[in-house]
Amino acid sequence: SNLGDTSTLADPGVVDKLLEEKQAIAMPS
Repeated sequence: SNLGDTSTLADPGVVDKLLEEKQAIAMPS
């Protein structure tokens, strides 16, 4: 379970998506 979470967090695509969501929340259009 932990390994799966780590691999997901390390996935560049997931990281990009999380960053985009954070930016959208921090700076609403």
